[in-house]
Amino acid sequence: MSDLENNTFWVEGEIESETILPIVKNMMELLNFDNPNQLGLLKTTKTKKPLKIYISSEGGCVTSGFMLIDVMNRMKSEGFIVNTIAMGEVASMASVILANGSKGYRWAFPSSQIMIHEVSNIFVGDTSLNMKGILSEVEKLEVLNNSLFDSLAINTNKSLEIIREACSFDNKMNAEEALKFGLIDNIGVL
Repeated sequence: MSDLENNTFWVEGEIESETILPIVKNMMELLNFDNPNQLGLLKTTKTKKPLKIYISSEGGCVTSGFMLIDVMNRMKSEGFIVNTIAMGEVASMASVILANGSKGYRWAFPSSQIMIHEVSNIFVGDTSLNMKGILSEVEKLEVLNNSLFDSLAINTNKSLEIIREACSFDNKMNAEEALKFGLIDNIGVL
């Protein structure tokens, strides 16, 4: 859900292409995608109003989450402040999106619960996979894990070793613990 007039976006429920793509499209509306030669130039000369991304999600598809992160990074490179705000449960890929907000502008409601972990098994229940298919899926899983770990390491200023250890289980944190870990910068209602 989006409120373009106020640059406000809502990531709620499961993260999948059907829920993230409309948000991405609306965020891209703030940039000039009409002319490929001017890609990234603002459509208008009006002030770049900060974005607010409210997040209440148990996570979901990693690639869909990174689609949103790619656009968030583009918005930040264009001078937009990207506020991310955790409300209620923010877990798995949703926590990676939360951590990717602009430094100093990552928030959590006081009662929020934030959880990080490594990528879950992406081929559970797929009985059509043979050994070669399983090995291929494991390689893909490792690539996704590395992307997730890199993003969290950059956004928390922690080493990859610390991030890998922290994500080796369902690491649940309250708002204070998430602040101490570096996933957020502020606790409050924005």
